[in-house]
Formats: sequence, structure tokens, C-alpha cells
Amino acid sequence: MAKSGRAGPGRRERRHGEGGNYNRGGGGRGRRRLERNDQNRRNRNRDNRNQRGREFGSVRFPKDVFFATCHPGLEHVVAKELLNLEGVHNVVEGRAGVNFCGDSSSRYSANLNLRSSVRVLELIAEGELDVSAGAGNSVYNFARQIDWPRYIERGSTFKVKSVVYDNTEVTNSLLVSKRTRDAVCDTLRDDSGFRPEDPRDRAPDVPLQVVIYRDFARVYLDTSGESLHKRGYRTINHKASLNEAAAAGLLQIAGVGPTASIMDPMCGSGTFLIEAALVMTRTAPGIYRERWPFERWPDFSEEQWETAIAKAEDLILDPETVLARGGMCLGNDIHPSALALAKADARKASLSGLISFNQGSCESWRPAGVSQPDLVITNPPWGERLNDDNLAHSWRELGNFLKMECSGADAYVLSGSRTLTQHLRLAAKRKHKVTLGGIDCRLLQYQIF
Repeated sequence: MAKSGRAGPGRRERRHGEGGNYNRGGGGRGRRRLERNDQNRRNRNRDNRNQRGREFGSVRFPKDVFFATCHPGLEHVVAKELLNLEGVHNVVEGRAGVNFCGDSSSRYSANLNLRSSVRVLELIAEGELDVSAGAGNSVYNFARQIDWPRYIERGSTFKVKSVVYDNTEVTNSLLVSKRTRDAVCDTLRDDSGFRPEDPRDRAPDVPLQVVIYRDFARVYLDTSGESLHKRGYRTINHKASLNEAAAAGLLQIAGVGPTASIMDPMCGSGTFLIEAALVMTRTAPGIYRERWPFERWPDFSEEQWETAIAKAEDLILDPETVLARGGMCLGNDIHPSALALAKADARKASLSGLISFNQGSCESWRPAGVSQPDLVITNPPWGERLNDDNLAHSWRELGNFLKMECSGADAYVLSGSRTLTQHLRLAAKRKHKVTLGGIDCRLLQYQIF
């Protein structure tokens, strides 16, 4: 199989935190005895309290348990992707995400290969809160039972994000984040005298997420850091650009194949086309990213990470190989600024040889080289994203293009407006519900005759 000449993810040296015990004063044997006693105490606590896969009191510390978040409506797509990953099992769809179990390499393979997921969270602790202690104290007491030095090295930074819903006592996510941070800092201070600095606007070394539902708490390591939709090939984000992870999920619903001819008559900045080209060239979506938070964690396995990258790179096909097999991506848009972004991003992703762009109205577009596309998929402008008085006209043009140029093809149209959808003057065969940015949308399937 032909391999791409594209460079893989940037290699970065692992940054270790400062080591060593915190000296508590005194000298000679007395100081060393205090340090040795402190270290013995810490080791006992870790052995008895917080081994992964064990329980301590009301708190459980799972091992290799994950939650892949996604846009609501794409859970089944993410679940299907996970089942194709080596070592993954116990895949269970949830709300806006999918629970799964894996092995020590799953955090790497999931982040590198999942197309439709937004984040991969690794569960480190879960259990009931003792709400009788009060909202803030119940969170603090729970978080204090976690062996934070296992996850946060001396000199590292961390940040806590919280989600709270359907609770009786704990209802304030800001309070949850603050009291969790207090517990982490106090644990690290007691362990070694180290109190992490606030990263402020910088990306933290260890991003944490706390989810509390009906007074049951789960604490996760955010192994992705930045959202996975930030692939690394974008130059500038257009204000109406479709989220890359959402686009990848919708493409899988539409049935994008490795040798398909795909059209997007209103391609904007080219998200559907670039994501389709990634599928066709078998390129892992995370291959372009250069920085991952887990590279700075105490348990980071460089060997497993490099193995995951090597496996992904071995699968990549050159655009020329895909073209020879009949695959191609064709895009059109009336706005030159959006097309300029699309072309720049395709070049950065080394996919410009597989994607052709045309500027003009979709109604007048006559795609060259394709008599009948295998798949048409597009995200026309709708009012929640763009303030445009001519939206209805644009949708009528799209409907005319589909009828004139796409006979025999399946067309998929993403819409956040039922009113605008009516201007297509087509009857949808299927409607798939998906929530994007809090907006209730539909991916509409049309069979064009």
C-alpha cells in the first residue's frame, strides 16, 4: 500500500517536572529520617488508597475506563469507531458521548484515530458524595481521597472544569471546580510541599474534568486537552465553518467510502471535503497535531505513543493512489474568501491533489469529470450562523442544482432551519437529528431522481 510523504505529528521531548523531596528543615540524620518517614507514609497511602482498579471507602479508582464525548446525535457513530480500535471493549453509548474500556495504549489510539469524538476523558475516580457535609465540603472531601501526586508532577500545572446537573445539594459548577482545586493543591502540599501555579490563560499540563450527576461524582483526566476537532490543518477558522468532528460524523452517517466521488456545492471553507479526503486516504485525524497533554504526564509511554503513530502512518494512502481508484472530492462556493481558506487548508493537509474547487453559484456549477456523483453532502448557510437576507434564494439555487446535476445520487443537507429547508422543494427520505453548538439540526437525506 502506498504511504504518504506527509510528515507525522511533531516530536517533542518529554518535559519532566522537578523531582526530589521537600526538605522540612533540620539537618543530618534527623532530616533524612523525617524525609524517609514522609516517603513511607506516602507509599502506604498510595498502596492502600488509590491503586487503579481498587476501591477506598466510597470511592472507586477505575483502570483504563474512558468516556469519548461527542455532539448529541453522533453517539452511535463514535461507538462504531471505537469498536474498530484494537484493545477496546465494553462500548456503551451515553448522553453526548460513549463509555468504553481499553488498555494502557487506548488513550493514545483513541485520540489519534477517532474522527467524530470531541474529547477522550480517562476516568480516575468515581463515587457518591457525602452531601450531609455541605456542597463545597462534600466535593473537597471526595477529591482529597485521590492520590494526586500520581497524576501531577512537581512543577506541573492543572485546571479543573466541571459539569453539574440533576443534583440535590451540589448545583454550582464554579464551586465544584474551586473546591476540587483546593483539594488537589492541599494534597500536593501535604505530599511534598508543592503548590501548583494557576496556568491562567495557558494550556494546563494536566486538564481535569469533574462531572456530578445526582450527587454521584466522576473525575476525569482530559487526555485530549484541546478539542479533537482542532485537527491541526486549519489556518483560520471561518465564522460559519462546520466543526470538523461533527463533519466527520455526518460523513459516516452519509456513508462516505474510500473510492467515492463526493460533491459539496456550497462547500464554504471545505470542511466536508477535507474530512472526506482524510477518510479516503486513511489518514488519522490526529496525525497533524503536534502537542498533547499526556506527553507531559508521569505515566506517559513514549513507546506506546510512537507505536500508535507508526501504525497510523503505515495506513496512509497518497492522494494519487485514491484518484487512480476513482475517488475524488469536488467543491464549489460563491465566496472567494471562503474558498481561499479551503484551498489553504487542503494544501496544509497535503490533500489538495484530491480536492478540486470552483467559484460560482451552485445553480450554474457544472462539475467537470463526474457524470454522476456517488455522494452529495453540503451545509448551506442558515440564519443561526449567518445574518443574510438572501438565504431563501440560496436554498432554492441548491434545490435546482440537486435536481439538474445529481440525478441518481443521494444528497445529504445539514439544516438548522425548517423554514429554509422548505425552499429546496424536495421531500426528505430520512432525517437524522444532531445538536451542534446547542442548535437542534437535521441531516436530511434526499434521493434525487
